[in-house]
Amino acid sequence: MNYEMTDDQIALQNACREFCGNEILPGAVMLDTCSREEASAIMKGNLKKLGSRGYLGMGITRDFGGTDADMLTTVIAGEEIAKSCASTFITAASSAVYFGYALSRFGNDEQKKRYLPEIVSGEKIGAIAVSEYDAGSDEHAMNTTASREGNSWIINGVKSYVTNGPIADYFLVAARSDSGNVTPGEITLFIVGRGCPGFSEGELSDTMGLHGAQAGEIICNHCIVESIDVLGVPGQGADILGYLKNYRALFTAVCSLGISCAAMESANRYSKERKSFGRYINRYQEIAFRLAEMMIQTDISRLLIYKAAWELDNHSVEAVSAVSCAKIFSTETAALVSGWAVQIYGGKGYLKGSDVERFYRDAKFGEIAGGTSELHRLSIASEILDRYSN
Repeated sequence: MNYEMTDDQIALQNACREFCGNEILPGAVMLDTCSREEASAIMKGNLKKLGSRGYLGMGITRDFGGTDADMLTTVIAGEEIAKSCASTFITAASSAVYFGYALSRFGNDEQKKRYLPEIVSGEKIGAIAVSEYDAGSDEHAMNTTASREGNSWIINGVKSYVTNGPIADYFLVAARSDSGNVTPGEITLFIVGRGCPGFSEGELSDTMGLHGAQAGEIICNHCIVESIDVLGVPGQGADILGYLKNYRALFTAVCSLGISCAAMESANRYSKERKSFGRYINRYQEIAFRLAEMMIQTDISRLLIYKAAWELDNHSVEAVSAVSCAKIFSTETAALVSGWAVQIYGGKGYLKGSDVERFYRDAKFGEIAGGTSELHRLSIASEILDRYSN
Protein backbone atom coordinates (compact mmCIF):
# COMPACT_ATOMS: atom_id res chain seq x y z
CA MET A 1 0.00 0.00 0.00
CA ASN A 2 1.38 3.40 -1.02
CA TYR A 3 0.80 5.99 1.71
CA GLU A 4 1.72 8.91 -0.54
CA MET A 5 -1.18 10.71 -2.19
CA THR A 6 -1.04 11.28 -5.93
CA ASP A 7 -0.74 14.78 -7.36
CA ASP A 8 -4.40 14.62 -8.35
CA GLN A 9 -5.45 13.63 -4.83
CA ILE A 10 -3.41 16.45 -3.30
CA ALA A 11 -4.95 18.93 -5.73
CA LEU A 12 -8.43 17.61 -4.91
CA GLN A 13 -7.81 17.85 -1.18
CA ASN A 14 -6.59 21.43 -1.43
CA ALA A 15 -9.45 22.47 -3.70
CA CYS A 16 -12.06 20.81 -1.47
CA ARG A 17 -10.55 22.38 1.66
CA GLU A 18 -10.67 25.84 0.15
CA PHE A 19 -14.17 25.37 -1.25
CA CYS A 20 -15.61 24.03 2.00
CA GLY A 21 -13.88 26.71 4.04
CA ASN A 22 -15.51 29.38 1.91
CA GLU A 23 -18.89 27.84 1.11
CA ILE A 24 -19.79 25.27 3.79
CA LEU A 25 -18.03 26.22 7.02
CA PRO A 26 -19.65 29.68 7.42
CA GLY A 27 -23.12 28.10 7.70
CA ALA A 28 -22.20 25.32 10.14
CA VAL A 29 -23.07 27.29 13.27
CA MET A 30 -26.35 28.51 11.81
CA LEU A 31 -27.35 24.95 10.87
CA ASP A 32 -26.93 23.99 14.50
CA THR A 33 -29.13 26.75 15.89
CA CYS A 34 -31.66 27.87 13.27
CA SER A 35 -35.22 26.68 12.67
CA ARG A 36 -35.90 23.51 10.69
CA GLU A 37 -37.21 25.54 7.77
CA GLU A 38 -34.05 27.62 7.66
CA ALA A 39 -31.87 24.53 8.08
CA SER A 40 -33.64 22.83 5.18
CA ALA A 41 -32.99 25.79 2.90
CA ILE A 42 -29.32 26.03 3.91
CA MET A 43 -28.76 22.29 3.52
CA LYS A 44 -30.38 22.12 0.09
CA GLY A 45 -28.13 24.98 -0.96
CA ASN A 46 -25.07 23.19 0.41
CA LEU A 47 -25.86 20.03 -1.55
CA LYS A 48 -26.26 22.00 -4.75
CA LYS A 49 -22.89 23.65 -4.09
CA LEU A 50 -21.24 20.29 -3.49
CA GLY A 51 -22.93 18.85 -6.56
CA SER A 52 -21.73 21.72 -8.75
CA ARG A 53 -18.13 20.83 -7.84
CA GLY A 54 -18.57 17.10 -8.43
CA TYR A 55 -18.28 16.10 -4.76
CA LEU A 56 -21.61 14.22 -4.74
CA GLY A 57 -20.72 11.97 -7.65
CA MET A 58 -17.25 10.75 -6.76
CA GLY A 59 -18.25 7.10 -6.54
CA ILE A 60 -20.70 7.25 -9.45
CA THR A 61 -19.75 6.46 -13.04
CA ARG A 62 -19.38 9.24 -15.59
CA ASP A 63 -22.30 7.85 -17.58
CA PHE A 64 -24.64 9.21 -14.91
CA GLY A 65 -22.87 12.45 -14.04
CA GLY A 66 -20.27 11.18 -11.58
CA THR A 67 -16.48 11.36 -11.59
CA ASP A 68 -15.84 7.62 -11.09
CA ALA A 69 -13.31 8.31 -8.32
CA ASP A 70 -11.95 5.44 -6.25
CA MET A 71 -12.85 5.09 -2.57
CA LEU A 72 -9.55 6.42 -1.26
CA THR A 73 -9.93 9.62 -3.28
CA THR A 74 -13.54 9.92 -2.14
CA VAL A 75 -12.70 9.74 1.57
CA ILE A 76 -9.90 12.29 1.14
CA ALA A 77 -12.46 14.81 -0.07
CA GLY A 78 -15.00 13.60 2.49
CA GLU A 79 -12.73 14.46 5.41
CA GLU A 80 -12.63 18.10 4.30
CA ILE A 81 -16.41 18.30 4.01
CA ALA A 82 -16.92 16.68 7.42
CA LYS A 83 -14.36 18.96 9.05
CA SER A 84 -16.23 22.00 7.76
CA CYS A 85 -19.70 20.76 8.72
CA ALA A 86 -20.49 17.26 9.95
CA SER A 87 -24.22 17.78 9.37
CA THR A 88 -23.62 18.60 5.71
CA PHE A 89 -21.39 15.58 5.32
CA ILE A 90 -23.95 13.18 6.80
CA THR A 91 -26.74 14.67 4.67
CA ALA A 92 -24.60 14.38 1.53
CA ALA A 93 -23.51 10.82 2.34
CA SER A 94 -27.08 9.70 2.99
CA SER A 95 -28.10 11.00 -0.43
CA ALA A 96 -25.11 10.41 -2.67
CA VAL A 97 -23.65 7.29 -1.03
CA TYR A 98 -26.35 5.30 0.76
CA PHE A 99 -28.99 6.05 -1.88
CA GLY A 100 -26.68 6.75 -4.84
CA TYR A 101 -24.29 3.82 -4.48
CA ALA A 102 -27.16 1.38 -4.11
CA LEU A 103 -28.72 2.58 -7.36
CA SER A 104 -25.37 2.69 -9.12
CA ARG A 105 -24.61 -0.91 -8.18
CA PHE A 106 -28.03 -2.60 -8.29
CA GLY A 107 -30.33 -0.31 -10.29
CA ASN A 108 -31.28 -0.96 -13.89
CA ASP A 109 -30.40 1.53 -16.63
CA GLU A 110 -33.80 3.19 -16.49
CA GLN A 111 -33.53 3.76 -12.73
CA LYS A 112 -30.00 5.08 -13.00
CA LYS A 113 -30.91 7.52 -15.77
CA ARG A 114 -33.98 8.68 -13.90
CA TYR A 115 -32.49 9.27 -10.45
CA LEU A 116 -28.68 9.44 -10.41
CA PRO A 117 -27.99 12.64 -12.43
CA GLU A 118 -30.20 14.72 -10.13
CA ILE A 119 -28.73 13.11 -7.00
CA VAL A 120 -25.18 13.78 -8.26
CA SER A 121 -25.99 17.41 -9.07
CA GLY A 122 -27.68 17.98 -5.70
CA GLU A 123 -30.94 19.03 -7.36
CA LYS A 124 -32.69 16.09 -5.69
CA ILE A 125 -31.98 14.43 -2.35
CA GLY A 126 -32.04 10.73 -1.52
CA ALA A 127 -32.38 8.79 1.72
CA ILE A 128 -32.40 5.21 2.92
CA ALA A 129 -35.14 4.02 5.28
CA VAL A 130 -34.25 0.81 7.09
CA SER A 131 -34.31 1.36 10.86
CA GLU A 132 -37.42 0.97 12.97
CA TYR A 133 -37.94 1.57 16.66
CA ASP A 134 -37.83 -2.16 17.38
CA ALA A 135 -35.36 -3.02 14.62
CA GLY A 136 -32.21 -0.90 14.45
CA SER A 137 -29.10 -2.85 13.54
CA ASP A 138 -31.16 -6.06 13.42
CA GLU A 139 -32.59 -5.59 9.93
CA HIS A 140 -34.31 -8.96 9.99
CA ALA A 141 -36.53 -7.81 12.86
CA MET A 142 -38.21 -5.09 10.80
CA ASN A 143 -42.00 -5.03 10.74
CA THR A 144 -42.56 -3.07 7.52
CA THR A 145 -44.20 -5.37 4.95
CA ALA A 146 -44.65 -5.40 1.19
CA SER A 147 -47.51 -7.28 -0.47
CA ARG A 148 -47.63 -7.88 -4.20
CA GLU A 149 -50.81 -7.02 -6.06
CA GLY A 150 -50.53 -7.42 -9.83
CA ASN A 151 -47.79 -5.11 -11.12
CA SER A 152 -47.72 -3.13 -7.88
CA TRP A 153 -46.50 -3.56 -4.32
CA ILE A 154 -48.34 -2.33 -1.24
CA ILE A 155 -46.01 -1.19 1.55
CA ASN A 156 -47.11 -0.77 5.15
CA GLY A 157 -44.92 0.30 8.05
CA VAL A 158 -43.12 3.09 9.87
CA LYS A 159 -39.42 3.84 9.49
CA SER A 160 -37.61 5.76 12.22
CA TYR A 161 -34.47 7.90 12.44
CA VAL A 162 -34.42 8.40 8.67
CA THR A 163 -31.62 10.85 7.92
CA ASN A 164 -32.84 13.34 5.28
CA GLY A 165 -36.41 12.22 6.02
CA PRO A 166 -37.80 15.79 6.14
CA ILE A 167 -36.03 16.96 2.98
CA ALA A 168 -35.51 13.93 0.73
CA ASP A 169 -37.23 13.54 -2.62
CA TYR A 170 -36.59 9.80 -2.94
CA PHE A 171 -36.30 7.01 -0.39
CA LEU A 172 -34.97 3.47 -0.49
CA VAL A 173 -37.48 1.71 1.75
CA ALA A 174 -36.72 -1.76 3.07
CA ALA A 175 -39.67 -4.08 3.62
CA ARG A 176 -40.25 -7.75 4.31
CA SER A 177 -42.21 -9.64 1.66
CA ASP A 178 -45.42 -11.29 2.84
CA SER A 179 -46.83 -12.44 -0.49
CA GLY A 180 -46.09 -12.92 -4.18
CA ASN A 181 -43.34 -15.00 -5.71
CA VAL A 182 -40.86 -14.03 -2.99
CA THR A 183 -40.20 -16.22 0.01
CA PRO A 184 -42.12 -14.71 2.95
CA GLY A 185 -39.83 -12.70 5.19
CA GLU A 186 -37.24 -11.85 2.54
CA ILE A 187 -36.25 -8.19 2.34
CA THR A 188 -36.87 -6.08 -0.77
CA LEU A 189 -35.82 -2.47 -1.36
CA PHE A 190 -38.23 -0.08 -3.07
CA ILE A 191 -37.64 3.37 -4.55
CA VAL A 192 -40.39 5.51 -3.07
CA GLY A 193 -40.95 9.11 -4.11
CA ARG A 194 -42.18 11.72 -1.66
CA GLY A 195 -45.43 12.10 -3.61
CA CYS A 196 -46.17 8.39 -3.76
CA PRO A 197 -49.79 7.52 -2.75
CA GLY A 198 -49.87 6.44 0.88
CA PHE A 199 -46.54 8.07 1.78
CA SER A 200 -46.34 10.64 4.58
CA GLU A 201 -43.96 12.07 7.16
CA GLY A 202 -44.23 11.22 10.83
CA GLU A 203 -42.57 12.76 13.87
CA LEU A 204 -39.32 14.63 13.45
CA SER A 205 -36.30 13.46 15.44
CA ASP A 206 -34.95 15.97 17.95
CA THR A 207 -31.34 14.83 18.10
CA MET A 208 -28.55 15.68 20.54
CA GLY A 209 -26.19 16.73 17.76
CA LEU A 210 -25.98 17.06 13.99
CA HIS A 211 -28.98 19.39 14.05
CA GLY A 212 -28.49 20.31 10.40
CA ALA A 213 -28.76 16.67 9.30
CA GLN A 214 -32.49 16.42 9.80
CA ALA A 215 -34.07 13.09 10.55
CA GLY A 216 -37.52 11.74 11.28
CA GLU A 217 -40.14 9.11 10.66
CA ILE A 218 -41.61 8.18 7.32
CA ILE A 219 -44.92 6.36 7.15
CA CYS A 220 -46.09 3.99 4.45
CA ASN A 221 -49.81 3.45 4.85
CA HIS A 222 -50.96 1.25 2.00
CA CYS A 223 -48.23 2.94 -0.06
CA ILE A 224 -48.48 1.85 -3.70
CA VAL A 225 -45.20 1.28 -5.55
CA GLU A 226 -44.91 -0.04 -9.09
CA SER A 227 -42.77 -3.09 -9.81
CA ILE A 228 -40.42 -0.97 -11.92
CA ASP A 229 -39.36 0.75 -8.68
CA VAL A 230 -38.04 -2.41 -7.04
CA LEU A 231 -34.28 -2.04 -6.62
CA GLY A 232 -32.58 -5.13 -8.00
CA VAL A 233 -35.00 -8.02 -7.81
CA PRO A 234 -37.59 -8.89 -5.14
CA GLY A 235 -35.93 -10.60 -2.18
CA GLN A 236 -32.48 -9.11 -2.93
CA GLY A 237 -32.72 -6.47 -0.20
CA ALA A 238 -30.52 -8.26 2.31
CA ASP A 239 -27.72 -8.52 -0.25
CA ILE A 240 -28.02 -4.83 -1.12
CA LEU A 241 -27.99 -3.80 2.53
CA GLY A 242 -24.99 -6.06 3.06
CA TYR A 243 -23.21 -4.28 0.21
CA LEU A 244 -24.03 -0.88 1.71
CA LYS A 245 -23.02 -1.88 5.23
CA ASN A 246 -19.31 -1.32 4.67
CA TYR A 247 -19.86 2.04 2.99
CA ARG A 248 -22.20 3.26 5.71
CA ALA A 249 -19.64 2.30 8.35
CA LEU A 250 -16.72 3.80 6.44
CA PHE A 251 -18.44 7.12 5.80
CA THR A 252 -19.51 7.31 9.44
CA ALA A 253 -15.82 6.91 10.26
CA VAL A 254 -14.91 9.70 7.82
CA CYS A 255 -17.46 11.98 9.49
CA SER A 256 -15.87 11.26 12.86
CA LEU A 257 -12.42 11.96 11.47
CA GLY A 258 -13.60 15.35 10.27
CA ILE A 259 -15.01 16.14 13.72
CA SER A 260 -11.75 15.09 15.37
CA CYS A 261 -9.73 17.32 13.05
CA ALA A 262 -12.00 20.29 13.62
CA ALA A 263 -11.92 19.84 17.41
CA MET A 264 -8.15 19.41 17.48
CA GLU A 265 -7.51 22.48 15.35
CA SER A 266 -9.92 24.58 17.41
CA ALA A 267 -8.32 23.50 20.70
CA ASN A 268 -4.84 24.15 19.33
CA ARG A 269 -5.78 27.68 18.25
CA TYR A 270 -7.38 28.45 21.58
CA SER A 271 -4.37 27.15 23.51
CA LYS A 272 -2.25 29.79 21.74
CA GLU A 273 -4.63 32.59 22.72
CA ARG A 274 -5.67 31.74 26.28
CA LYS A 275 -3.40 32.68 29.16
CA SER A 276 -3.51 31.29 32.67
CA PHE A 277 -1.26 32.58 35.45
CA GLY A 278 0.64 34.64 32.93
CA ARG A 279 1.42 31.83 30.47
CA TYR A 280 -0.28 30.58 27.34
CA ILE A 281 -1.98 27.36 28.35
CA ASN A 282 -0.19 25.32 25.68
CA ARG A 283 3.00 25.94 27.68
CA TYR A 284 1.67 23.73 30.45
CA GLN A 285 2.77 20.13 30.00
CA GLU A 286 -0.69 18.66 30.60
CA ILE A 287 -2.22 20.75 27.81
CA ALA A 288 0.71 20.16 25.46
CA PHE A 289 0.54 16.41 26.02
CA ARG A 290 -3.20 16.42 25.47
CA LEU A 291 -2.79 18.25 22.15
CA ALA A 292 -0.10 15.74 21.13
CA GLU A 293 -2.43 12.86 22.00
CA MET A 294 -5.20 14.43 19.93
CA MET A 295 -2.88 14.54 16.92
CA ILE A 296 -1.74 10.94 17.44
CA GLN A 297 -5.27 9.58 17.71
CA THR A 298 -6.50 11.59 14.72
CA ASP A 299 -3.60 10.48 12.53
CA ILE A 300 -4.20 6.83 13.43
CA SER A 301 -7.88 7.26 12.56
CA ARG A 302 -6.95 8.64 9.15
CA LEU A 303 -4.53 5.80 8.43
CA LEU A 304 -7.11 3.17 9.39
CA ILE A 305 -9.70 4.85 7.16
CA TYR A 306 -7.27 5.05 4.23
CA LYS A 307 -6.40 1.38 4.72
CA ALA A 308 -10.08 0.41 4.77
CA ALA A 309 -10.74 2.46 1.62
CA TRP A 310 -7.78 0.82 -0.10
CA GLU A 311 -9.03 -2.65 0.92
CA LEU A 312 -12.47 -1.86 -0.53
CA ASP A 313 -10.95 -0.53 -3.74
CA ASN A 314 -8.96 -3.74 -4.13
CA HIS A 315 -11.83 -6.07 -3.14
CA SER A 316 -9.71 -7.53 -0.35
CA VAL A 317 -11.01 -10.39 1.80
CA GLU A 318 -9.95 -8.30 4.80
CA ALA A 319 -12.03 -5.27 3.78
CA VAL A 320 -14.86 -5.98 6.23
CA SER A 321 -12.60 -6.19 9.28
CA ALA A 322 -10.56 -3.20 8.07
CA VAL A 323 -13.73 -1.10 7.84
CA SER A 324 -14.82 -2.22 11.31
CA CYS A 325 -11.42 -1.33 12.78
CA ALA A 326 -11.52 2.11 11.16
CA LYS A 327 -15.10 2.69 12.24
CA ILE A 328 -14.55 1.78 15.88
CA PHE A 329 -11.30 3.65 16.32
CA SER A 330 -12.22 6.85 14.50
CA THR A 331 -15.67 7.21 16.09
CA GLU A 332 -14.40 6.59 19.60
CA THR A 333 -11.48 8.92 18.91
CA ALA A 334 -13.90 11.68 17.90
CA ALA A 335 -15.70 11.33 21.23
CA LEU A 336 -12.39 11.52 23.12
CA VAL A 337 -10.84 14.34 21.11
CA SER A 338 -13.95 16.52 21.19
CA GLY A 339 -14.18 15.94 24.96
CA TRP A 340 -10.55 16.93 25.40
CA ALA A 341 -11.20 20.04 23.31
CA VAL A 342 -14.02 21.06 25.66
CA GLN A 343 -11.67 20.51 28.60
CA ILE A 344 -8.97 22.71 27.05
CA TYR A 345 -11.52 25.46 26.48
CA GLY A 346 -12.66 25.11 30.07
CA GLY A 347 -15.82 27.00 31.02
CA LYS A 348 -15.98 28.62 27.61
CA GLY A 349 -16.15 25.20 25.98
CA TYR A 350 -19.13 24.22 28.13
CA LEU A 351 -21.17 27.15 26.90
CA LYS A 352 -23.92 26.34 24.43
CA GLY A 353 -23.03 27.67 21.00
CA SER A 354 -19.26 27.22 21.19
CA ASP A 355 -17.69 25.23 18.37
CA VAL A 356 -16.24 22.55 20.64
CA GLU A 357 -19.58 22.09 22.41
CA ARG A 358 -21.11 21.36 19.00
CA PHE A 359 -18.29 18.97 18.09
CA TYR A 360 -18.80 17.14 21.39
CA ARG A 361 -22.52 16.62 20.70
CA ASP A 362 -21.96 15.67 17.06
CA ALA A 363 -19.26 13.13 17.88
CA LYS A 364 -21.53 10.72 19.76
CA PHE A 365 -23.44 9.97 16.56
CA GLY A 366 -20.50 8.01 15.19
CA GLU A 367 -20.48 5.36 17.91
CA ILE A 368 -24.13 4.53 17.18
CA ALA A 369 -24.67 5.04 13.43
CA GLY A 370 -23.39 2.72 10.73
CA GLY A 371 -23.52 -0.22 13.14
CA THR A 372 -22.74 0.30 16.82
CA SER A 373 -19.21 -0.10 18.16
CA GLU A 374 -20.34 -3.26 19.93
CA LEU A 375 -21.56 -4.87 16.69
CA HIS A 376 -18.35 -4.02 14.87
CA ARG A 377 -16.30 -5.52 17.70
CA LEU A 378 -18.35 -8.70 17.36
CA SER A 379 -17.63 -8.68 13.62
CA ILE A 380 -13.88 -8.34 14.22
CA ALA A 381 -13.93 -11.06 16.86
CA SER A 382 -15.76 -13.38 14.48
CA GLU A 383 -13.19 -12.67 11.77
CA ILE A 384 -10.33 -13.42 14.16
CA LEU A 385 -11.92 -16.67 15.33
CA ASP A 386 -12.50 -17.82 11.75
CA ARG A 387 -9.04 -16.80 10.59
CA TYR A 388 -7.20 -18.54 13.40
CA SER A 389 -9.57 -21.47 13.90
CA ASN A 390 -6.80 -23.93 13.09
